[in-house]
Amino acid sequence: VLQAENDKLLQENGKIVFLRAKAETLFDRLKLDDVRPLLHGSAENLKTRLQELMAERGPVYERVADFVVDVDGKSVEKAAEEIIALLGEKEEMQGAGTR
Repeated sequence: VLQAENDKLLQENGKIVFLRAKAETLFDRLKLDDVRPLLHGSAENLKTRLQELMAERGPVYERVADFVVDVDGKSVEKAAEEIIALLGEKEEMQGAGTR
């Protein structure tokens, strides 16, 4: 989504859900992950890098998203239920002629 042409393609081909989380949540989830090239380095570097990426990309993700779901403190199941409910509401609204 960092390139405008990709934004358009994404929006034309489906619904976009931005799973928003605080830096602390992301750090807890990613501190043991060693396969993400953008996040390599020490724990302190990881915190800094997450904050940088969130500042850079967060506004873009929010702009292109059809829905924003805050996932801090939620289980995968709870977040999935919320997304399913949002998508169902969107379909009902479109069926009624409302966007």
